[in-house]
Amino acid sequence: MRNCIGIDVAKPFFDLHVLASGQNRRFPNQMQGIQDCLKLCQELRPELIIMEATGGYESLLAGTLQAEGWPVAVVNPRRIRDFARAAGQMAKTDKLDARIIARYGATLEPVPTKQIDHNSRKLKALVMRRQQLIDMHTAESNRTEHAIDREIKHSIAAIVKTIEKQIEKVDRQIKDHIDNQPQLSQRAEYLKSIPGIGDTTAHLLVT
Repeated sequence: MRNCIGIDVAKPFFDLHVLASGQNRRFPNQMQGIQDCLKLCQELRPELIIMEATGGYESLLAGTLQAEGWPVAVVNPRRIRDFARAAGQMAKTDKLDARIIARYGATLEPVPTKQIDHNSRKLKALVMRRQQLIDMHTAESNRTEHAIDREIKHSIAAIVKTIEKQIEKVDRQIKDHIDNQPQLSQRAEYLKSIPGIGDTTAHLLVT
């Protein structure tokens, strides 16, 4: 498989490498850049587009390409690193990363990733947001141990309380989202029947 495109995605931009021609392009990671990428794909007609899972930065790009019918494989970054190490190319530059990703796709031909529907994407975003809030809660709570001034302790306590309210709000949103999807709701009910698994754990496990 030669007609592959490798894409290295970052928060502000993404780098693209066309394996067949060696062409490199950089696009802003926003709708205009994604639309320009779509136009390039229409010209090149790639057999496969490969990108790493980057914690969500790739979601809009991958979803848009999939919606247009292009085969997109979102791959675990560890697999790309292992491939690069085996190929003896571990230098870290954006263009090299995109080229290695394209070579990985051409060599191993990963199966295109199934398109994530709107409901699944929203649920994953809610779960990710919940984890961010948990991390913030932990960080603020840890600061209490080192706070001496009463004003600082009060400030930390106020932030912690606000974060806890936000966690409760996101938990309700996750529950409502699952309750409105019969298949997920049924799975959650089954998990809750297992001793030791409560509502929150069950809701996180079905995502």
